[in-house]
Amino acid sequence: MKYNHIFLLLIILIGLYHYIVLNPLEKNIFKHEFYNDKRPKIECKNDDSYKCYGMPSGHTETATVVSLLLWYKKYISIYFVFIIIFLTMLQRLLSKMHSLKQVFAGLIIGSIYSAIYIKLDNTLYIILFMLFLIFIYNLILKNINHYS
Repeated sequence: MKYNHIFLLLIILIGLYHYIVLNPLEKNIFKHEFYNDKRPKIECKNDDSYKCYGMPSGHTETATVVSLLLWYKKYISIYFVFIIIFLTMLQRLLSKMHSLKQVFAGLIIGSIYSAIYIKLDNTLYIILFMLFLIFIYNLILKNINHYS
């Protein structure tokens, strides 16, 4: 029983990590690589390039990671996973904070991160992976800034 509480705390920390640490790093990489950091631009209405659509939805990414990990550890059912992700995507779309492409990109990226965390399934390995991601993202940003 104690292990379940530790993993629940870890899931909360992973959610905060994605929202507070990884999301800003991803935003900075996207801003430097595609010269657009946030929302889809009005002038890009008919343009399908990534430069116009901005970065993937960090809200959807975080909701996907947290809900899939909660499901994996049997804290919630798969139906709640779908509801959480769907409501997050719907909120981002209705508030015009992201486009459909951005929320689906957030869903895909969040699913990939979730699969990695589930595969690792060990607190130490998960923390090491999280630190590795910070290192890699910072290395990418330093190289982008160096060559800009």
